[in-house]
Amino acid sequence: MSTLGPLWDRLRPVRIDHLVRDESAVSIVHALRHRGVYEREQAEREVANWPINVASAILALDHRSAGIRIQAAEQLANAPINHYAVRAGLRRAVADRDPRVACEAANPLIEIGDVSALWPLLEIWDEVEIPERASRAAERLDTATIDQLLTHKAASEESDWALGFVLRAMAPRVAPHLAERSADQDRRVRLRALNALGSSGDPSQAGAAAACLKDRSKKTRRAALGALHGLGVGSPDVIALLSDPCDLVRRAAASLIGAVNIEGGYDALLARLKRETDESVRGAIVSAIAKVGGEDVIPLLTEALAEGTGGDHYRYPASASQAAANALRELGRPGIDVLLEKAADPDIVVRRAVLGEVGSLPRDHRVAQVLADALRDDGLYVTATDAFTGSSGPVPSGPSWYMLWNHTPVQASQDVLLPMLDDPASVIRIRACRALMSQEVLQVAERVRRLFAEDPDPEVRGQALRTLGAINAPGLRELTTPLLDEGDPMLAEHAKWAVEHADLVATVHRQQQRDPWATG
Repeated sequence: MSTLGPLWDRLRPVRIDHLVRDESAVSIVHALRHRGVYEREQAEREVANWPINVASAILALDHRSAGIRIQAAEQLANAPINHYAVRAGLRRAVADRDPRVACEAANPLIEIGDVSALWPLLEIWDEVEIPERASRAAERLDTATIDQLLTHKAASEESDWALGFVLRAMAPRVAPHLAERSADQDRRVRLRALNALGSSGDPSQAGAAAACLKDRSKKTRRAALGALHGLGVGSPDVIALLSDPCDLVRRAAASLIGAVNIEGGYDALLARLKRETDESVRGAIVSAIAKVGGEDVIPLLTEALAEGTGGDHYRYPASASQAAANALRELGRPGIDVLLEKAADPDIVVRRAVLGEVGSLPRDHRVAQVLADALRDDGLYVTATDAFTGSSGPVPSGPSWYMLWNHTPVQASQDVLLPMLDDPASVIRIRACRALMSQEVLQVAERVRRLFAEDPDPEVRGQALRTLGAINAPGLRELTTPLLDEGDPMLAEHAKWAVEHADLVATVHRQQQRDPWATG
């Protein structure tokens, strides 16, 4: 009987009137092809009043062509979602092996809060779209589904990461429940609840996170610290975690102390810094000390700039050195003065840490001179060039990538760069010319044009062409046309780049409705 049972279940007549409609609409559609006349008639009567094309769309979901299945999902997505057959077809489609079919079907189900449609969306890995998709889904999901989300067995780390976005988006509505589940016996549930709790914006639930600081699992301890950080609440137990065996836990504890200034935390950070061996944790401690101690810790930050230097120093700054440079910049003028002084440090690692912060400062003559000096340094000229051609302060908002790259011309930059176009070394002239690629002013255009006409080095002349193209200087076509027709092959390549880039810049200027070369 055990062998014949499944076979009989497949062969016995379908009784349409015995089926649960909401779950069996797909079976009803397939009964349209049943061998029994009675069963076919029952199915035909059932689908007679369905929305148009729903039956054919459900049948098409079994087609071997993904294109046909996508079209079927589109038809169902545009059909009345309140009809049980449409919902059943869409649920069938979200399980399709092709992610395009699943996405097409999932969106309308998400709109009505059907959590079953969420899982296929989480499996489609797209780092850009997932946050937006998750937030949209969280707005539609009923708060009763929170336990389904917390206990869901994700198919991969990526889908579990995506699920976290949904939970964090729902957190403000379900904060008390997240706090309750943070004590769950299932470690996976505890982690998800804690990771979402920090986004709830409800400090009254911080006690649940603080209770997990002594959990046996290092992942849970770290998640508890993250939840407290998100809620902006500290706990005396955090200080003890500066000695935790896990590097990640110690780093999170240091960051939390710096964020909420726990009583006794400053002294604990200073003591831990003396014996901490992990580079990333040292960086977090330095940042936390700067936030808690303010300008009083400038000597300590100045000393930390040199961490990782010496005979066997790193090629790039250690985390503590980078953190110290960043902290000095954020302290304002007293810290910035230290950075500018250290820009001439004999060790390139210190200079590299400093330059990474100086490049983002508002441009004055002192900052511009530090960057100009870095152009002469073979290990730093790329960073200095990026600082000159990029923003000299907060990145301006705009609709195009060009607005993120280009910045308003700065007189201080022109004052230090234009004299470098007369440097005896051709490599310095090239670097200075390249650093002028965002200075859309007539003085720069005329000087670079003269550099192209007079410089004996073809590489310098080629860079001059590129700079003229980057600022779409007047008269560029007059220079490039002869080169494109029958000029030197190397200069012709530079001329081609200049013309193409100038066309792009001109398009952006038209979109912005501005003309940097307009007179009057």
